[in-house]
Amino acid sequence: MPYKLLVWIAFCYLYFCVTMPNKAIKSDGYAAIAARRRLLLSLAVNKYIMETNKKYPRDSAGHVDLEGGTGPITQMCPAGDFLEVYKIDKTFRIHTPEKLDPERKDPNMSFMVTSIDGIGSKHPIVARVFIQSSEALSRSVGPNDMKIEYPEIGVCGLSCRLCPSYHSNTDSRCAGCKSEGRMKVGCPFITCAVKKRGIEFCWQCPEHENCERWYERRKWGWSHDSFACYQRLEDNIAFIERQGISAFVKDQKERERLLTAMLAEFNEGRSKSFYCILATVMDIQEITQAIDQARDESVGKDISGKSKTLHLITNKIAEVRKYNLKLRK
Repeated sequence: MPYKLLVWIAFCYLYFCVTMPNKAIKSDGYAAIAARRRLLLSLAVNKYIMETNKKYPRDSAGHVDLEGGTGPITQMCPAGDFLEVYKIDKTFRIHTPEKLDPERKDPNMSFMVTSIDGIGSKHPIVARVFIQSSEALSRSVGPNDMKIEYPEIGVCGLSCRLCPSYHSNTDSRCAGCKSEGRMKVGCPFITCAVKKRGIEFCWQCPEHENCERWYERRKWGWSHDSFACYQRLEDNIAFIERQGISAFVKDQKERERLLTAMLAEFNEGRSKSFYCILATVMDIQEITQAIDQARDESVGKDISGKSKTLHLITNKIAEVRKYNLKLRK
């Protein structure tokens, strides 16, 4: 039996025996004493359960900013008490709250990042280690052992087709959470689902209903975004459960078509993230009507004027429908 529970039981029992016995015997007899003991025992157990199951800010899904270095993340590697994250010329070490404060004295303990300049994934020794690891993985369990049917849908349920990184024209463009390049970088969900279990999505796992990692990711998405919009993550999962993955892909392709049109006709160079959020949270019919209206009202305007026109139209819709067209930090 856990030590804290024993302490609570002993405290309640001694308190009752020392302060209340004479009065209880005179008024109610020994049956009442036994009933009170059972009640106090139950209260002690319940209080212990509440204390041990209490959730603190440190228990929520967290995020860190990796400042410095060149280009995107190229590799990630767990290393005992921390996670090493690599750019080509810099290494970051991410320490979790549980490792920093195992006794849980600070309820607000957050992730901590330290960095090593000048040593990244292009360093000869580091690069060789990853090459050897990749070769070993390809001979055992990995993405080569299964066919990825939906690279543009994240393991957790997030749609890649509406992500700014998916619509980048640079060398760092991401082709989807389960694309070949992204799979090499990896993430906890890719490692758990694809590489260990051979499945594409969390909800395909028989343990998904009790998965703390997936729950915390979804919970984090209720109020936060990364560079991608998480506002519709729960809706995406519900849509797939209700209508199937094929219907979801069809829906996302239509949203992507509308997003591509907005980026081609109304992006002055600063609106890509805004249009990605818009394509994620608004109804398809609303987006279609907004684009048509913006085309009519922006005839003869330059690209900056066209962008302002579409912004005004969609912001009015958002105000009426209570949409949030900003990333939540």
